[in-house]
Amino acid sequence: MIPLFDHFIYPALRSAGISYTPIKRIYTGFLVCGLALLYSAVLQKFVYEKSPCHDNHPSGTLIFRTTVALVV
Repeated sequence: MIPLFDHFIYPALRSAGISYTPIKRIYTGFLVCGLALLYSAVLQKFVYEKSPCHDNHPSGTLIFRTTVALVV
């Protein structure tokens, strides 16, 4: 995520005339991290509820959805 922000998002904001100070960058990083953790928690709850085994073991079809949380 850091290269994405450093190479695309922050330069786009600078060219639009928006000043993005280091404190704002820290806040944005915490916000993205918090959203990723929220996504992981919701996904884990979904996996536990929709498990075909009904014993809190994820099925193979749900594993690909967890890659988003791992990438972020």
